[in-house]
Amino acid sequence: MATIVGIDNSPAMLVRAAQALPDCEFIDADIARWRPAQPPDVIYANASLQWLTDHETLFPHLVNQLADNGTLAVQMPDNWQEPSHTLMRQVASEMGLPDRGRQPLLPPAAVRSAQPPGLRS
Repeated sequence: MATIVGIDNSPAMLVRAAQALPDCEFIDADIARWRPAQPPDVIYANASLQWLTDHETLFPHLVNQLADNGTLAVQMPDNWQEPSHTLMRQVASEMGLPDRGRQPLLPPAAVRSAQPPGLRS
């Protein structure tokens, strides 16, 4: 039987997740510094890691947390230049809101070059 562990650094999101999925475990952690007690077989991140910076360091860190022959499965929408996101950045700037630091995603070739040896994409 699989153990499912969710990770977030937002207490509010963790509460909502625990309510929706009471049979899962949830941890308040920074994924870029996370070190599991037991190496997982799979790390699955869907539409979440694009909000973080420094993917060149993050992906190898996550791979290094995996069990032998483990799998890192990541899906990130590349919507940085979409009109909705361009407009959100413009409105935030006009309102004087701070830049959250999100950057455009690395091109696929750069992601591949940042992969640790033996990692397939």
